[in-house]
Amino acid sequence: MQSAFFHRVKAIFQTLYLIMITVLLLLNWFCLDFHDFGVNTVIYTVLVIAFGFKFDFLNAKYFPLLTKRFKYNWLNIVNYPLQTLIFFNLFPYPTEKYANVFKNAGKFLHFTTAAGQFNVWGYVGSFILSLLILFPLIFTITIPKAKSMMQFIVVTIEIIVAYVMYLMLSVNSIMSLFGDLTDPGEIISLLAILLVVTPFVYINLVNQNLPLPQLFGKGKSLTIMTALVLVVLFIGAFCIDSAVWLHPFNAWKAPSIENIVFALRSGIGEELIFRGLILGIGVNALKNYKNGMIKGIIVSSLFFGLMHLVNMVAGDDVMAVISSTIDAIGVGFIFAVLYVLTHKLTLVIAIHCVWDLLQEIITGEGNMSVGGLGGLTIAATVAIIFIAGSIWIMKKYKSQFFKDTSAQS
Repeated sequence: MQSAFFHRVKAIFQTLYLIMITVLLLLNWFCLDFHDFGVNTVIYTVLVIAFGFKFDFLNAKYFPLLTKRFKYNWLNIVNYPLQTLIFFNLFPYPTEKYANVFKNAGKFLHFTTAAGQFNVWGYVGSFILSLLILFPLIFTITIPKAKSMMQFIVVTIEIIVAYVMYLMLSVNSIMSLFGDLTDPGEIISLLAILLVVTPFVYINLVNQNLPLPQLFGKGKSLTIMTALVLVVLFIGAFCIDSAVWLHPFNAWKAPSIENIVFALRSGIGEELIFRGLILGIGVNALKNYKNGMIKGIIVSSLFFGLMHLVNMVAGDDVMAVISSTIDAIGVGFIFAVLYVLTHKLTLVIAIHCVWDLLQEIITGEGNMSVGGLGGLTIAATVAIIFIAGSIWIMKKYKSQFFKDTSAQS
């Protein structure tokens, strides 16, 4: 249930969004070259007014257009990425005239040196401003409910795109509007996970009245035997995944701050998104399906693996990326099963962070240290180990995973 406090906070940020989107639209009209960008401006204005103004704090009796969700749920699902895309396209990337509005604001607030570089206050101030810009968006343009398998798959893709494209990068992009952000580093990405992704997950779960991820949940306690089996399984799979036989102990490197921050960023961010949010939405969407819990675990794990295909964009070796994807599907499966069983998000976050950090220490290249067919064989072996282990856990704790309320398939 949504608390009165949550309703008040949501109303404040949705009011700010209404003001902010109006200002951005006006800036587009007054600052852009109409001949070059006028058509875009007209289209964005129409789409925002017709589909983007959906505010819970307005009185539905007097503002029906601004408060109703679409009765046809697929429209809500399509509208979510549309409004997010429009929001970021209203920022001043196309023209210098528009960009100068933000650059001058950075100078006025003393964010930058005479050369346009951020000073210490500039980093802090622009980061705070980026949060003040993003929070109204997160509270207003929320993830729609999924009511079927196909809708769950589409919503999952939307969440992953939102995570990769704007939750991770938007802080850097918005900060760079106010000055020259030459080297944002991993620290800003980690802060974005903690202060943008975490609220994003919790706001959307509360908005859909779904259970919140618990740091120390009250799920099923593992027996000593189960815990020992899992320890052996994880150690064995890790040694295979890292190809420890190719990396002698004297070649291991001490972890750098960058390695630690990267491991924390990946572990916290990906577990919040995939186990905390996507799996929660999937279990709810498929609750009336036969073996809906299992189907939710499978879909979330598959997409956790497929997300790693974006590494191709960074220029990584194709075979190595495919191996990493297969590997991640197996890892995602065991993480999802552990989370459903224990309800402890900290458990899967801790395992994920330690796994990534140790691989950086041992291989220096994560789980892509072996290329070609050898890497593919390693990835397939690890995936099989984790999926087999997951099946064993689900059979051992049947009551936690097989809760059908309908025979729908």
